[in-house]
This record gives sequence, C-alpha cells and structure tokens, in this order.
Amino acid sequence: MMWLIVFLLIIIGVWLSFGRRAAGNTILIAFLCIAIGFIGLIVWLLIAYPSPSPKSLPNTQNTTISTQGIPLPTVVQNVTATPSVGTLPTVVGQCDITIISQIGTRLMDGLTNNPIPGTGSAIWYADGGYQVSYDTVQGIVSSQVGDQVNLCLISVPDNCPFGDNRGWIYKATNLRTGDVWSAGNSEHSCGGA
Repeated sequence: MMWLIVFLLIIIGVWLSFGRRAAGNTILIAFLCIAIGFIGLIVWLLIAYPSPSPKSLPNTQNTTISTQGIPLPTVVQNVTATPSVGTLPTVVGQCDITIISQIGTRLMDGLTNNPIPGTGSAIWYADGGYQVSYDTVQGIVSSQVGDQVNLCLISVPDNCPFGDNRGWIYKATNLRTGDVWSAGNSEHSCGGA
C-alpha cells in the first residue's frame, strides 16, 4: 500500500512540474511531492528490506566445509559452555542459532503420551520454533536435546489469512552432527485443515 502512495506522490509532482502553467507555488508543490515521494520510497525500502546485521558471538570459531567441490555455507560454532538462544526467523532468508529442546514423532499416544513410531518426525527449539514431517527425518532422529542448530526460514506460502503462519518451511543444520533437513512448522499449510 505504501508503495502506491509513494508512486502517486512522485507522479503528481512530475505532472505539476511539467504542466503548461507551472510557476511559483506550483513548482514548489511539485518539488515537495517528488521529494516526499522519494523519501517515502527510501524509508519503505529500508523497512521492507532491512540489511542483515552481523551477530557477534563471543568465542566463536568459523569453519567452512566443502563437499565434492561444492562449497557449503559457513557453520558458526559457539564454543562457550552455555550457548545463547536466538530469535525464530520470520523473514525468508533469515537464519539464527537455536537449541533443540525436544525431539519426538509427529503423533503421540493419547493415553501414554509416548511417541508412535513410523508416524514421522517432530522437533522443538528453544526459540519457539517447531518442525514436523510425515516422514521419519534421519537428521532429526540423529539429533539430541541440547544440540545447537542453525535454523533458516526458506519458504512462506502466499496469500495466507492474517495471523495464519502455518506452512512456513525451515532448513535446519545440526552444528554437532552436520546433518541438514527441511520441514514445515505445521502438518498443513495456511488456510488448510
């Protein structure tokens, strides 16, 4: 919506400045419309597309792994005794380090609260994140509570009702095992069952 207002301000300013009787106050109004339009555009771009700020982790060690000539992303390992918990990514492409708080299966027995084998995988993170899959995900099975994970938001479905955040796809990299997997934050996408 804001881009439309910015666009209209710029168009009005250009139209006023190139009109047949552009003089005095009209030129001033045109200049102000164009200036406010461009300032609005810059502010909108800064809000809509913030530049990533590097996180400073104390006592970190960077390692780069390469497999068959294909470079993989840099893995940041925190070597402090008590790792910090990040914030759940909410923008596609955003990543953060978090900690596994619980591992289980997609379905639990309602009477015993025990996991039901063969129903898929589920994993919970200390930053409030959650991933679930109908398949058994080996990377999740190999993980342990307390492992650090680099969690990245890689996909968000289009045209979701406001507040329905189901169907977001996260890519997780276990920093202890090196296992990588992708799964959604719910069994169904937004607007679905």
